Amino acid sequence: MRQWFAPQAQDDLLRFRSLAVDYNHSDVLHIVLARAARSARLTSHFDLDFPRVPQTEPYWCFKHKRECRPIERADHFIRRYTLDTLVRLKEFARVRKPKAAVVLHGDAREIELPGVFDAVVTRRRIRG
Repeated sequence: MRQWFAPQAQDDLLRFRSLAVDYNHSDVLHIVLARAARSARLTSHFDLDFPRVPQTEPYWCFKHKRECRPIERADHFIRRYTLDTLVRLKEFARVRKPKAAVVLHGDAREIELPGVFDAVVTRRRIRG
């Protein structure tokens, strides 16, 4: 953490991680944390994939065509990615069907089908 994150970014990420543990959907918050941590590393903006060494000084940024400074905070990434994730989850919940499929395993001659159904898939077992 000390090598790849500025002190304030470390504090922001660790604080968010400590809060995420107590939530029902902490798995989602850990994904937000991973996205924010990737963006908040001490690396140049154009080299997020495979940085070799931390970027600790201002540098000429090929992405922005100007001098940029390394990221010092992570809170703005956490906020942005949390809101983005909520929007995406709400949209997914809106278009998702309540039950995509019900799968029943067993002998088709003995299984009782609950209500109306769209399809029955069977296979013939070949005994040798």
